[in-house]
Amino acid sequence: MIKKRFFLLLGIMTLLLAGCGSNGSNTDISNETSEIKDESKEIDIVGDWYGVAEVHSEYNDGLFEAVLSINSDGRWASCVNGDVNQGTWEIVTESKKRIALTVEYEGSGVTNTWSFEKKADGKFYYDYVFLETIPIEMTKMEKESKDQMLGDWQGATVYTYKSGEEKQFAASLSINADNSWSSSVSGDNNAGKWSYISESGHLVVLIVEYDGTDATNTWALVKNADDEYYYEYVYMENISIPVVKL
Repeated sequence: MIKKRFFLLLGIMTLLLAGCGSNGSNTDISNETSEIKDESKEIDIVGDWYGVAEVHSEYNDGLFEAVLSINSDGRWASCVNGDVNQGTWEIVTESKKRIALTVEYEGSGVTNTWSFEKKADGKFYYDYVFLETIPIEMTKMEKESKDQMLGDWQGATVYTYKSGEEKQFAASLSINADNSWSSSVSGDNNAGKWSYISESGHLVVLIVEYDGTDATNTWALVKNADDEYYYEYVYMENISIPVVKL
């Protein structure tokens, strides 16, 4: 009698366990896992970006060529037609599709806030400000070694000022690993410290220090999407001098 009860209980338990297994097999675990992964995907905004926007408005008329660098340490910098800006960034949406860029104006204590985001059309835009907000469509560039920006550079260009005057500029530029830099452009000598270097190898921000004053300026060495390097120098106007590494 005891043996019969034992085998009866054993049979019931077996049926119950089989039922549990059957119910479990009807749940699509792989789909649930896939959905979780999809929800947790992040847009990788860290890196270097390039874009061009054509603007014809009350305030601006022409092309805006931008290199935007976003480092993983929370710092960012950009160079747009020789206008150099930098600061810190943070993610401001749960979807991680938009970041706020805090613009720090060198030596002034004044800040501004711009943005970089993936919009509804699936494209990335840098909302740059120059008298007005200019959305510049951006494409990510290949990551390269930041060390390629260090070293000695030379180049020359003929620049036509807005007045129509032409002037030739011959440049020698040195960017050192100890954060110092210097240049000589047709006899105009400048030096200072560099404050930002792109982790992806396309931008160095050069702080110009003027002897005997607290005044500074901000120039740059950039590598554009055309794989050419440019020294973004200022002599009354922003002047892009193509340079090659020695």
